[in-house]
Amino acid sequence: LQYWKWAREAGLKIVAKIQVNTSWELGSVPLIPAMDLIAEHARNLSDESIDGIMFSWSVGGYPSKNMALFQEVFNNPQQADLVRFAARYYDKKSAPHIRNAWHCFSSGFAEYPYHIGTLYNGPQHMGAANLFHTRPTGYKATMVGLPYDDLASWRAIYPTDTWIGQIRKVAEGFEQGYHELGEALSLCERKNRTSIRREMELAKVIHLHFSSVATQATFIRERDKYLEATEEARRLNSLKIMEECVRDEMLHVKELLPLVLRNPAIGYEASNQYFYIPQDLKEKYINLNYTLKWIEKEREVHSYTDSDTGPISPAPGSPR
Repeated sequence: LQYWKWAREAGLKIVAKIQVNTSWELGSVPLIPAMDLIAEHARNLSDESIDGIMFSWSVGGYPSKNMALFQEVFNNPQQADLVRFAARYYDKKSAPHIRNAWHCFSSGFAEYPYHIGTLYNGPQHMGAANLFHTRPTGYKATMVGLPYDDLASWRAIYPTDTWIGQIRKVAEGFEQGYHELGEALSLCERKNRTSIRREMELAKVIHLHFSSVATQATFIRERDKYLEATEEARRLNSLKIMEECVRDEMLHVKELLPLVLRNPAIGYEASNQYFYIPQDLKEKYINLNYTLKWIEKEREVHSYTDSDTGPISPAPGSPR
């Protein structure tokens, strides 16, 4: 606002550069239907009487309802009605649930742990395609590229548990919105079923991406605790949590793969091309099976205990 004030004083015009579909918060989907946030942004910019808008760029440049909503609210901020907007694209019976879904998406997305470090280095773009590593790789995450297991770069300024908790809130918002869309599907006119199913699939993809991110971060946190711990109880507890993460991630991959096969826009971004393709998800499933076997072997090592002497060394040749 201060820069705009100075620009006006200098006789310059004001242009806002915005992205209303998506940006690096999640670049591997064509759009994020957080419509409440889009409407709020449009109202705020309309109040500033700016001279123009740079409407997105390569990332988030997909033609969508998001752009249509922004233009409508920006031009008529006092007349905007999201239920009416939903009814225009679908029908009156399903519109209230569509609108509720948008509210859930927006509430969840507002919890995003925003920081440029997370946007550029986080695993959200690859989602469940990002591999698990049983030992620290030592590799640094690359800008909107390979995130590896560089949790420190992913979370940026946030404490690990705080960051994971916020990512889970984002995932929960899209899961709740998905169920609202299911209610809309049960009420909608027959001609709108395909469109609402597509909306549900997109919501499911976004949910799976963020749920996977939280799972990956939890796995890395527990892996590092396991490698640093000296007490058997703590090591076994970390192995237990790691196993839960692997099994959760298996479900993420199983649910995501058919959605990606049906929609080639998933995993794609114009300037980076494909963050992942179906074959990468298949590789991840193999990787997860390997990780499960590693956990089982590690648990065997710690199962050699004696009630009198406590932990004892494993027999020669036992897997480590």
